[in-house]
Amino acid sequence: MIEDSETIREMLSEALADAGYHTDARPDGEGLEDVLDGFRPDLVVLDVMLPGGRDGFSLIDVALAWGDVGIVMITARDGLPDRLRGLDGGADDYVVKPFELAELVSRVGAVLRRRDGCPRRCKQAT
Repeated sequence: MIEDSETIREMLSEALADAGYHTDARPDGEGLEDVLDGFRPDLVVLDVMLPGGRDGFSLIDVALAWGDVGIVMITARDGLPDRLRGLDGGADDYVVKPFELAELVSRVGAVLRRRDGCPRRCKQAT
């Protein structure tokens, strides 16, 4: 997960862990390539507005260049052009802040099930 808000990062990491997922959370996208090589995630949660030189939109390309990984965007940018840019750029889902934590965890599960070809009611923890 790449999210600059420590509060959101900690809450979401805990909620995903409670749902059976293993997480690695970072405040920015620096070194994302190394994280992807070392952690080998099934899914990346990306904030759009990040400190430093890279935003979440540019990190979609980094994640997809690494391999077949699910991508869920979380952001305060709620305009249609931003949503389309994220989804058309390769994100599997685009969630606008503020969001319900339980819903976001459910959306993560849905993306993982679809990517794994698992039936709708199948639950897999990765």
